[in-house]
Amino acid sequence: MDSNAKYESITQEGSLIAENKIQSNETIMEVDIQKEKSKDSLNILFHISNVDPDVINHKDKFVLRVKKQLGLLDKLTEVEFEIVVNKIRLCCLKHIKDMHELHLKRSYAIEVINELITRMDVNYIKVNHVVHLIWSLISCLHHFQLRFRTGTSSLIAWTRKKKVQKCIDTYIKLINVLPQISYRLVLNSLVMFYKKGKLWTMEFQFAEMICQLLYLYGDVEEAIEDFLTTAELSSMESDIESRKLIDVLSEILEMIKWKYISDKMMKRFLTMLRKSISPKLRGTFRYGSMQKGLDICLRNIMNNLCNSDLMRLLVTIIKMIIYYEMEDDLLLEFGSIGEHAALRYHTQKFSTSVPEELMETIMTLMLSKNPYYHMFGYRIIQNITDRRFNKLEFETPRIYFKGVQYNIRKARYSTRDRQFYKKYHLHIYSTLMAGLKQHANRK
Repeated sequence: MDSNAKYESITQEGSLIAENKIQSNETIMEVDIQKEKSKDSLNILFHISNVDPDVINHKDKFVLRVKKQLGLLDKLTEVEFEIVVNKIRLCCLKHIKDMHELHLKRSYAIEVINELITRMDVNYIKVNHVVHLIWSLISCLHHFQLRFRTGTSSLIAWTRKKKVQKCIDTYIKLINVLPQISYRLVLNSLVMFYKKGKLWTMEFQFAEMICQLLYLYGDVEEAIEDFLTTAELSSMESDIESRKLIDVLSEILEMIKWKYISDKMMKRFLTMLRKSISPKLRGTFRYGSMQKGLDICLRNIMNNLCNSDLMRLLVTIIKMIIYYEMEDDLLLEFGSIGEHAALRYHTQKFSTSVPEELMETIMTLMLSKNPYYHMFGYRIIQNITDRRFNKLEFETPRIYFKGVQYNIRKARYSTRDRQFYKKYHLHIYSTLMAGLKQHANRK
């Protein structure tokens, strides 16, 4: 065979090999395309999570747990502290569509926060750290409470309830570690997340979290003032937000045993209640939606006050009624608070617990030309002096007829009680007679 024939045979073989390679490459590309299509279809049905490897690294978690129990964990440096807080923020405050990934991230974040509480140095904590840690904990609690509420199986419900309790325990550990100067920031962070997240649409343990903070808080009135201010500012945008915040405050005041309230805070609550009963159309804040919540707040406060504070509150209420010359409808609503305070009052020594200022203001009411003012003053003094709960018997007319039996409970009175009645009985009698003559023809 000559050289030309060899060249032609080689070129033919080369072209055949090239064609075969092209065909094989085409088939490989088709297979790859089909694989990609199948992967895409699987991703639609089963989304593959991009969770960090640390989340599911059980070996590292076990080692950390052993070191923690043995007390071998070192304190975090400032740089490491920043990295851990940022990791927690990305796990909890970043929007995640995949529910499985979301659950893993929240579970991982709780573990990291617990480790951070053990290893962090309080001197490294800044404002943004407090806000991010509190918001991260609330997001975890919110996530697990949602899953707990929708649980059907008893085993699943138990595990989810355990997760919720773990979040609460972690929150308590965190606020105990944080410096007291940051508690006001913690409170406002809780309120802000609750308000912006509209967490009142679900059963959320917000009041319990606030109470745990107030048990450590140095100034309870400062915290309540912040709460009231936030509710007022929220009323400018939404009546629902302000109403829900005041409802939460009423729950908080029912849980905590607040034994003392200053005159300034008394007037603060009473002023807001007065404006909520008769809200002004052009007022800065809209108090109308807060009326029921404020009424409950004041009643819960009075349930824990001592007799002297109840008397101070009564004096403040009567002075406000006289000063603002309240209309009948406003007096009935506002006066019910004063009557509740008088009902809560109970003592065995009138001379030491009933101040003269209160008696003077009550007499001023009873001498008023307004029959509602007169009746309000009469009911106040009746509730204060009724130590043996004979009020119902005296409110029926049969007690004033001869030959009628009635159940009046009697008791011995001390020398101081006689001095008290000796001092005021003529004044009370003349005031009652003057009021009776003035209002006898009214129905």
